[in-house]
Amino acid sequence: MAVAEAQAPSLFGLIGRQWAAGAAVERCAYDASGAAAAFALANGSVALAPIADAESTVSRFRVSVESGRATISPRAKPVPPMVQVPIGDAPVRIAAFGASGFVAGSACGRLVRITPTGFLLPMAADGDGPVEAIAALADGGVLVASGGAVAHHAADGAPAQHLFETGAATTALAVARDGRQIAGATATRLTVRDTDAPGAAVLTIELAGINRLAWSPDGAHVAAALSSGGIALVDSETGAVVRHADYPAPVGSLSWSRDGRRLVTSGAFRVVAWPVGDGHDADGGRRSVETGRPSLVAVSAVDVRGDRPLVAAGYENGMVLVSEIGRRDELLVKASGDGAVQDLRWSRDGRHLAFGTSAGTAALVEFPPHLFK
Repeated sequence: MAVAEAQAPSLFGLIGRQWAAGAAVERCAYDASGAAAAFALANGSVALAPIADAESTVSRFRVSVESGRATISPRAKPVPPMVQVPIGDAPVRIAAFGASGFVAGSACGRLVRITPTGFLLPMAADGDGPVEAIAALADGGVLVASGGAVAHHAADGAPAQHLFETGAATTALAVARDGRQIAGATATRLTVRDTDAPGAAVLTIELAGINRLAWSPDGAHVAAALSSGGIALVDSETGAVVRHADYPAPVGSLSWSRDGRRLVTSGAFRVVAWPVGDGHDADGGRRSVETGRPSLVAVSAVDVRGDRPLVAAGYENGMVLVSEIGRRDELLVKASGDGAVQDLRWSRDGRHLAFGTSAGTAALVEFPPHLFK
């Protein structure tokens, strides 16, 4: 009788947890306390996974005294299921809110607070218009775009404060890291406002088809992903625009390095890292910084780790890699399969990576200690 050869578990099988969410995963987020990761699903629900793990990678990580070889033992028990809570009509927008938990809004206008364990607390009455975008604030509050207006919801639960009218549906919303500037996009324009006086725009640019915005850490630039293809990099003071249009696939993901000198995007057959802030911003022909290796499939999602120039990249075939900006070396976190990676996020401390796919796989990876030296 033939005996099948035992197959060694993959790295992802050893350090990752994955769940079948039952619908495509469209967005990922962590709460401020680091207690939970949330996955917004295409069926109008939010799935929650605890960060704490009874069989964490750390608990299964061993270093041999004799050889110094590091090993990770396989899990002994199945991964517990996620908690899934219905929110409303898709798409669902999510963001961290308060000291712990999340805020979620749906296309039917429902806005709720979600605790890390899945309890729902209403924040606004249904029927106020579709929730078009949510942007988290450093103090735990959020900005919510709905019905042609943007409102501020404070983390202490105080009544929402109307900030300004947008005049049209909001397609993207982002707040600068220092909280002083708000960037908002409608179908035809980009507007920058000061948070101290949000009623009057300080910069308005005719720029159509923006579907994602990301501020540089110093607030000097705001990057925009365009539905027509490529990206636009806008100087927030002068309004000067640099376009990079030659992308083979849609740009669905933008992320800045901590020093603000590299803007990393999806949309090409390798990770794209544009140099910014070195005196060459006006040169739209600048070459990107070589990062990782070329692939036969496009990068669909990227995120730069907050404390180091490490890029997590998800691909249209489900593969997930980690590489350092400016280097070709790559760590294969997950092999191809399970649909396109639609979003992925590093945790604040860089220990975890959350991602979700079009086939409904939600995952959390916990990296071994000292893996990235």
